[in-house]
Amino acid sequence: MKPRSAKAKGRNFQNKVRQMIIDALDINELDIKTAVMGESGMDIKLSSAARDKFGYAVECKKVEKINIWKCYEQATENSEDLEPLLIFSRNNSKVLVCFEFKHLLDLVNQSNGFRRLTK
Repeated sequence: MKPRSAKAKGRNFQNKVRQMIIDALDINELDIKTAVMGESGMDIKLSSAARDKFGYAVECKKVEKINIWKCYEQATENSEDLEPLLIFSRNNSKVLVCFEFKHLLDLVNQSNGFRRLTK
């Protein structure tokens, strides 16, 4: 894949993730932006209002093969005061996430437990 195509693929994925967050959490579109390709820091830029609803430092990866450890480390390095969150996918696949297991347990505890979800 040419570098230009890879960057476009990544940019489109960032935009998709941004829109999914806006739709799910009713965040104002002006409060959430995507990073310019090659820009350092988080891939999804959040205003303080958006951080109140979604306290995650997002690193997006749209690749066929992924080194989870390296990508999660990148998310952690750019996380500032937010919880690092790696969001990734490959062609014709679901969007998946990676974050610390302890954080999942905290979420379950805060929500008084997850009920079994059906597919």
